[in-house]
Amino acid sequence: MKKLNCILFFFFALLLISCNENVVSKKDDDIAKLSLLSTLNTDMGKIRPGDWLESHPEKGQSFEDYQKTKIIRPTPEKNKIYIQPIGNFSAAEYKIVELTSAYLQDFFGLKTVIMKGIHDSVVPAQSRRYDSSHEQLHAAYLLDSILYKNIAPDATVTIALTNCDIYPQESWNYVFGLAYPSKRISVSSMFRYIDEPLDSINYSPCLDKMIKTTAHEVAHMFSLKHCIHANCVMNGSNGLHESLRRPNHVCSECTKKLYWNLDFNIEERNQKMLDFFMTQKNNDEVKYYKKEKEIFLSATQQ
Repeated sequence: MKKLNCILFFFFALLLISCNENVVSKKDDDIAKLSLLSTLNTDMGKIRPGDWLESHPEKGQSFEDYQKTKIIRPTPEKNKIYIQPIGNFSAAEYKIVELTSAYLQDFFGLKTVIMKGIHDSVVPAQSRRYDSSHEQLHAAYLLDSILYKNIAPDATVTIALTNCDIYPQESWNYVFGLAYPSKRISVSSMFRYIDEPLDSINYSPCLDKMIKTTAHEVAHMFSLKHCIHANCVMNGSNGLHESLRRPNHVCSECTKKLYWNLDFNIEERNQKMLDFFMTQKNNDEVKYYKKEKEIFLSATQQ
């Protein structure tokens, strides 16, 4: 009996080692495929007056740097992205919230949950100010006094989406978004992306900018720093003029970081991204993800 137990133990040990080796091999293979995406990277170009890097010189974060970082990552108990709408949304504006939620789910490979909306009237007078013709909300209040106090038990990260203009501190005019990575909370505003009242026809330009900002802020919460490797959604931005030069996708280095953390299926993610941008008629991103798909197929066939 003792001999039989030893044999069974040895068998299961070999089986466990074999399974672990297969998992490691699969992950290594996927990272190798993602490294091939470097051929799709485009150069950021020279720093222009007023650009983020002119006033915020940054060292960047390589894939190897990221692997050594104590990162925020999902766990079996905390594995969802929660979205907290804050504001008084029109039907078209709330559609932006819903489509942004769907995009985040495909982009990060994690289930997204839209929480019950909160009216911006909950923000007290001392956390508001006027900028020219409109009112702004203090982003720090939204993060600390609303989001942080209401984090769901199964939330990996939580982001507020608002149609109100926001500012991070008195010396700043405004921000598109703000993240507190260590607290796993962030906020993204669509206010500066709305040039006219939105409807079912003209919402696409606002959505395109909103998913860019929101994915950027959520990626910060998963411990990605600003990217200086290539044109990337994780590039820093000093304003709309600079943000518009950036793509919606992440570069090869940042894609590897997300995959290494979140462990999504890279082929499934590619197809979902392709489907989303085809539906939204974003030709630049459709071209990118078609090229990405070709690289994955070519690597698989070798």
